[in-house]
Formats: sequence, C-alpha cells, structure tokens
Amino acid sequence: MSGTVILLLDEIHRLDKTKQDFLLPHLENGNIILIGATTENPYININPAIRSRTQIFEVKPLQPDEIKEAVLAAIKDSSRGLGELPIVIDEDALKFVSESTNGDLRSALNAVELAARSTGPDENQKIHLTLAILEECLQKRALTQDKDGDAHYDVISAFQKSIRGSDTDAALHYMARLLESGDLQSVIRRLLIIAYEDIGLANPQLVNGQFLPSRPLNTSDCLKLEFLWLTP
Repeated sequence: MSGTVILLLDEIHRLDKTKQDFLLPHLENGNIILIGATTENPYININPAIRSRTQIFEVKPLQPDEIKEAVLAAIKDSSRGLGELPIVIDEDALKFVSESTNGDLRSALNAVELAARSTGPDENQKIHLTLAILEECLQKRALTQDKDGDAHYDVISAFQKSIRGSDTDAALHYMARLLESGDLQSVIRRLLIIAYEDIGLANPQLVNGQFLPSRPLNTSDCLKLEFLWLTP
C-alpha cells in the first residue's frame, strides 16, 4: 500500500475483533485515514485500540424542519427524486411525515414515494397527497428500537426507572413504545422484575415467595397483572 488512503467503513461494528485489529498497523503508520460509521455504541462495539486512535462524533437525528425541507426537495427533483410526478402535498400531511419518522429521513422519503406512486391523479391531473394517504403509507411510527442494540435496553431501563420514581405518565409512555414495537415479552419480564426488585425491596413481606402469572398474558395484562402467589 503506497500513499495515504481514505478508508470509509460503513457499519464498522460488524467487523469482528480480528478484522478490527488488522486495521491497527495501517492506522499507526499513517497508511490510511479511517472513517467509520456505526449505528451501535462505539464504546462497546469498537476495539479500544481503534477508539484511542480516532475521534468519535455523534450524528444527531434530523429535526422535523430538516426532514420537511428534504421531502420538498425530493418532490421537486426531477433527476433523483419525484419531480416527474405532478405531486401536491398538503401541509398537514407534510407535517405528519416529518414528525412521525423520529429523524429518519429514509422512512419519510419512502413513505412519500409509496404514497405518490400508489395514488392516482385527481380531476386536475395532480397526485394529491393528503394526511389520510400519508397515515396509510406510514402506519407505524419509526421507533428507535433495535432489540440487539442500546436503544432497546435504554427504553426498558427508562420504563423501570419511571415506575420506581412513581412517574405514571413516563411509565405509560415507555411501555407504549415497547408495545408499539411489538415487544410484549420485554414488558412482561420487566414488570415481573419490578415486582421483585422494587416492590419486594420496599415491602419484603409482600413478596415472600415465588409468584407466576395466573394465566397466559396478553397486552391488556400489562396494564394490570394478576398473579398466582406460590409460597414455599
């Protein structure tokens, strides 16, 4: 390898330890300038030796106004966007798609493209994108909820801490996020943990044995669990 090479590695966390170690001598002798991108926590998934030789920058999610601007640009762009289609989008529909994707521009653009290509022209030969159409194309909010990543456990931890702090609104918010992402089992497990760790520690006489759910649990049970107490 001659000269300095700029090496851009997307999803660098997918490299195992051996492959990451392979980069070290090239970083040390200046053969490469490494730019790594990851959606995971670099302090956990990137080798310390790599981290010590690099500078970490956190890229924040886009704000709704930025997503709105990008969507409008895509609608007008004939070469790389949807400019060849006679699209008219309502302001409330644009606001919905920019606020409902949690900073994920790709989800917003995909929803608008799906809406535009699945909607026929009106009497004025315009593709009119309304709030109802965008709600249909973006049926579920884009939640940051990677079950194998930090965000998943951050939400679960916040759920338990909200209950511990008697913050009802926050607890319902985080539970709703878990349920919306389809993770009922994590809610059930965490409620069982809370019963032991928090309620049990506060009142040891209340949890004097092992308890199990009295019947198969479903979503409604997350709001009010019924337990069968099994004493030794």
